[in-house]
Amino acid sequence: MKDLPNEYKNILYKIGYYRNKKNMSAYALSLALGKEQSYMYRVEKGDIMISLQIFLDILTILDVSTFEFFCPDVYKDVENIKLLSKHIIQLFTQITKQNCGVFCYLTKFDKNIQNSLAST
Repeated sequence: MKDLPNEYKNILYKIGYYRNKKNMSAYALSLALGKEQSYMYRVEKGDIMISLQIFLDILTILDVSTFEFFCPDVYKDVENIKLLSKHIIQLFTQITKQNCGVFCYLTKFDKNIQNSLAST
C-alpha cells in the first residue's frame, strides 16, 4: 500500500477481511458495485480512495453493519447478549404455574414479578 494513514490501511484491510469472509472475490464485488472488474483490487491495494457512499455500498453488499465493521468486539458481545436473552425468554415461557412459586422463591423475585409469571 502507498503511504496511507494507518487508519485508512486498517479500513482497507477490514474490507478485504469481510469480503473474504463472505467468500466473494474482489472481481465479484467490483461488478456488484457496478464498477470495472479491477476496481476493488485497486481499492484494497490503496490506489483508489473511495467515497463514503461506495464504502456503505460495500458494507451493504457484504451484509456487514457499520457497527460490526468498526466495533467488531462489541458487536460480538451484543450478539451474544441477544442470544442469551432468547434462551432466558425460552426458559421463562417453559415455567408452569406449579413450579412458578418454587422458581420465584429460588430466584428471590418480588411479588409483582411472581404474580405476572403465575398468570402466564
